[in-house]
Amino acid sequence: AELAYVAAGFLGGLIYEGLKVWDFAAGKIILEEAGGFFDAVETEPDEWRVVAAAPGLEETLTGLAD
Repeated sequence: AELAYVAAGFLGGLIYEGLKVWDFAAGKIILEEAGGFFDAVETEPDEWRVVAAAPGLEETLTGLAD
């Protein structure tokens, strides 16, 4: 649901740790179709860090996640 909030402009972005693919797969599509930024990095086997951002906030949120 939170990725849809970023896609709709209610949130500027978010960073999540420890997600499974099924936690973010549908939201990724919604966000990218709306023009938002999405990045997922596998931090542990089958655990992902997700960074999602509204247009223009990609660098800020990616920098915070690193």
